[in-house]
Amino acid sequence: MHHKSIGNGKSIKYKPGLSKTFGNIKKQVADCIEGNKTGKKKFLLAVSGGADSVLLAHVFHALKLKFAIAHVNYSLRGKESHADAVFVKNLAKKLGVDFYYKKINTKKAIQKGQSVQMAAREIRYAFFEEILQEEKIDYMVLAHHASDQVETVLLKLFRGCGIDGLTGMQEKNSNKLRPMLGVPHVEIKKAVKEMKIAYRTDSSNLTSHYKRNFLRNEVMPLLKKKWPGLEQTLLRNIENFKAVRKLLPEQSPVDFTKPFEINSDSLINDPVLRESFIKAASKQRFQLNALKKLVAKKTTESKSLKGVGGVLEFKNNRIVYRPNNHQDAHTPIEPELLLKKNNVTITGYDAGFIKSRSERISKSSIKGQLSLKKWETGTKMVPLGMNGSKKISDILAGHKLSVSQKKNVYVLWDEEKPLWLLGLRIDNRVKLTGNEKESEILNLRIV
Repeated sequence: MHHKSIGNGKSIKYKPGLSKTFGNIKKQVADCIEGNKTGKKKFLLAVSGGADSVLLAHVFHALKLKFAIAHVNYSLRGKESHADAVFVKNLAKKLGVDFYYKKINTKKAIQKGQSVQMAAREIRYAFFEEILQEEKIDYMVLAHHASDQVETVLLKLFRGCGIDGLTGMQEKNSNKLRPMLGVPHVEIKKAVKEMKIAYRTDSSNLTSHYKRNFLRNEVMPLLKKKWPGLEQTLLRNIENFKAVRKLLPEQSPVDFTKPFEINSDSLINDPVLRESFIKAASKQRFQLNALKKLVAKKTTESKSLKGVGGVLEFKNNRIVYRPNNHQDAHTPIEPELLLKKNNVTITGYDAGFIKSRSERISKSSIKGQLSLKKWETGTKMVPLGMNGSKKISDILAGHKLSVSQKKNVYVLWDEEKPLWLLGLRIDNRVKLTGNEKESEILNLRIV
């Protein structure tokens, strides 16, 4: 349940040249809007009452953009929280825009394992999404700035993160827009002072109880004394990490629309693959902190995580995913083949006898499309190191596979011949000669 106040459409005027700092920030915001081609859209500004979001509201008003203001009262600071809400409501009235308001008892809404900040964040975004849908508003706009960006990346780094964590917040992410990510906080404070713009100060930000406040109030001032240009240096590094991230594959090693089963070692030993898995899993709304811990190291415990589309089970060094619409939990999961440039990734293959999870073969020896097939009686291949062919049934007998294990053996084929008896042997006809360039090699991997 939320409340809405209709704007009166009245306008305040800004004297040109009053603040050069305000003008610079206004230009940066305008460039963001234009660069993301969102100029003719409608925006919902998240306004807490602090200097950052209040300034952004004034900038949007000065740019004559179509926007509304939303505010959440978390009931964490008593009369101060109420005064913040009244202030923001009056600001919306002054700017002549619609105002959306929600009051909630955050402490009662906290779920097991959640922090106050995590609960408040979920409440906030759920409220904004509700307004976007009901009022047909295109984007929510957040007042995160350059100093927030630096703090976010450092906090993720301290907790432990992959390359995605080091790229920080994105200027545009789905329906979220952060047009002040390039603006240092000192510039924001300078602009509101020059423009004589009133704003509220959250007293909880002055304490160092929360980790972000501790970093902002205690750690960063000490670091800046030693390295005055630290913030700009870190911002440049964040841009460098973004450039590196673009070079990495986007494809996830798994498909959360289907059942799958993978070996957890493949994620533990490969940071890039692990990061791609976590990114795909985060869209399923699994408990992210628990997920990161489970895929980062081996565990003998059995755990399960529930997401919006299904359940992830961690057991015996395996990760199994069962979608909600997957009725029979005992139905075997068929392996799948994912081809990306020079890499073939095979998921869902857990035959219990795998000798090798990765191989490298010659691309020039491959004919046509690749496919996965169960082995068949009478099928032959030329095992690595041999000149003549041998029945696959004899190769399996040599590996002393049980009858039940043999039923689950798959073979990677091209259009003419078998290439890899999965996890056991490649075909001699696709072996490397040692003269191939890296671009002429196909990397095979079972995860």
